[in-house]
Amino acid sequence: MKICIVSGTDPANQQGEGKNVLYFAKHIAEPIWIIFPGTRDRSYKLGLQTVVQEVSVRNLVVDDVQREDDSGVSFRLVPSLLRKYGSFFLKSIPLLARFKPDVVHLRLPGAILLGIFSKVFFRSKVVITYHGPNIQKVVQSWLQRGLLRAADRVYYHSPLMRPQLLKIYPESKLVPDGPGVDLDVFHPLGVERRKQLLAIGHLRWYKGYAYMLDAFAMVLKSHPEYTLLIAGSGPLKEQVEQRISSPGLHGKVHLLGMQPAEKVCELLNQSQLFVMSSIAEGVPKAHLEAIACGTPSVVTSVCNCGDSARKVGLVVEPRDSSALAMAIQKLLEDRTLWQRCAENCAVVSKQFDWKVLTSRMYQSYQNLMG
Repeated sequence: MKICIVSGTDPANQQGEGKNVLYFAKHIAEPIWIIFPGTRDRSYKLGLQTVVQEVSVRNLVVDDVQREDDSGVSFRLVPSLLRKYGSFFLKSIPLLARFKPDVVHLRLPGAILLGIFSKVFFRSKVVITYHGPNIQKVVQSWLQRGLLRAADRVYYHSPLMRPQLLKIYPESKLVPDGPGVDLDVFHPLGVERRKQLLAIGHLRWYKGYAYMLDAFAMVLKSHPEYTLLIAGSGPLKEQVEQRISSPGLHGKVHLLGMQPAEKVCELLNQSQLFVMSSIAEGVPKAHLEAIACGTPSVVTSVCNCGDSARKVGLVVEPRDSSALAMAIQKLLEDRTLWQRCAENCAVVSKQFDWKVLTSRMYQSYQNLMG
């Protein structure tokens, strides 16, 4: 079986959706061709049977300037679908013609034209994975709705997406799915934990860092010995830098930028808590990594890990800095609760083992092929 995966990011960066693609390719012993839009044309190999191809694309821009609509979701995607993905589609056709995939897995739903092309010319099965907070924008576009119906199977990371997806697809095509965690990389190290909290994620609007920083300022009033580390980068970096330089936070919050997986594992093991203040999410991979490292967490209810999140930490509503601060303080001060959450992490992490999830996805491909 030959599998083509269209990713939104370079899997070598081990960030965002690219990380899911990386771990999938790692555990599947089949020829895999990964295509993603970027700034240059190049290719490289991952292992023995996986080729990664970057396709240079102009005007591939996601504008994260915040704009909230009635649903509370804020984003603006520019330019239009065809302008955004048209050149990516045209430049990727020769790659598909050379590879002739049996399955095309679109982890970038906007690149649906590649799936339709493969379906028509190579009789490929088309699979789409929806992740992140922008599903409503897709549903509102009649053009995208019409094209996306070509999918043979549809995976989604969050149960909140299901009602929206039912406006496009029959229920028989929808399958809940989510990211996993590599337990060979993320695991307890047995090191001493420091007086620090850790947040991981892109500096983008939907991560809700403003609420986290306000909450941490409250926490510092009773726990001034703590620091907050943020591992990630993004378009809101300047805004975050300005906020953490203000009185009450100056010198207590440190931006670490993007970090490799091994360093993230080390940071998680050194931290008392993992904190996530997102106002929109799928299933955050960073939260799963924290669980795998045995680090209790405080997250918002949009982090769709179900009851598992409450076994390994505390869950609060989004956009509520006071509730976030109170939850952090409770876990810092109640060591019995902290210890129980840390022990539960070992059990919960097994549910998200990449080896198990990848095997399930591969079986799904085989079922599609008949």
